[in-house]
Amino acid sequence: MSPDRTRAIIYGPQQAGLLDFRTGVTRELPKVPSYEFPFTGLGGKWSPDASHYLYQKLHGQLMTGFGIVRADTGEVVKEVSPKDGCAFLAEWSPDGKQVAFLVLEGKADDYVQPEEELSPSVGHKLGILDLGTGQVTYVAVPRKLITGRPVWSPGGDAVAFAAGVLEDSKEAGLRVYTQVYVASRSDRGWTAIAVTGETPGRVARNPCSWSPGGRALAFTASGDGEPELGVVRWEEGSEGRRNFLAPVMLGNVDSRVVWLDDRTLVGEVTHAGAAPPAKEIRVLTVEGDHLGTLEGSLLWFADLVLSLGGQYLACSVQLVSPSSR
Repeated sequence: MSPDRTRAIIYGPQQAGLLDFRTGVTRELPKVPSYEFPFTGLGGKWSPDASHYLYQKLHGQLMTGFGIVRADTGEVVKEVSPKDGCAFLAEWSPDGKQVAFLVLEGKADDYVQPEEELSPSVGHKLGILDLGTGQVTYVAVPRKLITGRPVWSPGGDAVAFAAGVLEDSKEAGLRVYTQVYVASRSDRGWTAIAVTGETPGRVARNPCSWSPGGRALAFTASGDGEPELGVVRWEEGSEGRRNFLAPVMLGNVDSRVVWLDDRTLVGEVTHAGAAPPAKEIRVLTVEGDHLGTLEGSLLWFADLVLSLGGQYLACSVQLVSPSSR
């Protein structure tokens, strides 16, 4: 279904079609692949303005590339398919003018476990497609592998991602020790820098979300202990560059966070050891200050949602009877 609810992609046994609810007409899309369940529509995404549809290309069960179709004509305006490798985890920018994606070069079997074959776990490069020009810019992090989805900033001028070193051991198997990177655009093109430190045995996971104005980035990190939530802020530097400050760790806050503004966020905390686990909702600042707590040992919180005006926070609540402790 398109964001404006006027059109939908229909996947049939042989090919896909574009159904316009306003006219009742279905336009055939011969180049958009149609697969049997559970691969139907895998990786497909509408652009935010509903003008284009992005479809994933598969070879067997590997995501080899993607294409973009115009919603008004059905024309394929761009296809990205590396000759030797995969292009996957494509994400539209907020304005729908760019697409960020990961590229895995060479044989995917060298990095992907059989049960993960549909979604390669790591990539060698971050790709940025400019839909207007059709040009693709690649950003590589030397000697690092990118893992997880790229996350666009609200202004569409930066992409956050996690990248690190792949290690293989008999005890733990394949594991990537990662840092958080931010690729940003300037007059010199796209460049990526690490915004969290590299600590052996510590994993800075895929970034959670940017603040509403793009002034801060939340991420989760884990090591030997419980996962923690961290925040990285930036300040304006010379020539329009971002100067990223040292990350501030906010404690064992769940990765499901809600930003109130560029300085304040709300997250859920689970206290281990309780039966059932005790939870609370904390209001925190990017400097690490604790502004308030909504708590209750007999409550479970989930699905934090901020109202459109930003004045109210809604969450689902489950009451737990004392006898269940």
